[in-house]
Amino acid sequence: MTIETNFTEKERALLKRADDANQLPEMMEAVNDLEIENVQALLAAYIACRIDEISRAAPDIMSGAELLRTFLKIKNDWTEEEMGHLRKEMEYAKKMDPSVY
Repeated sequence: MTIETNFTEKERALLKRADDANQLPEMMEAVNDLEIENVQALLAAYIACRIDEISRAAPDIMSGAELLRTFLKIKNDWTEEEMGHLRKEMEYAKKMDPSVY
């Protein structure tokens, strides 16, 4: 699923403006509150495409997670120590099986 093939030009323009303004999470919250189902579906599909793009473009899983948290405006509530342990676990997993992620 790609943005170019799954959305009309008008839809892409609207969603790109919201994306460029970093307003997609707020827009999704608003249409959910207003129960505008067709726009909910449109936004959900667009956000899914963006998540896929961001994940694939990231150099590693830890960077990808940080980029996704930024995109979705999700606070990372893990401590630096916890993140350090996770980073080591991810490095070990990658060393044991290079295709793990």
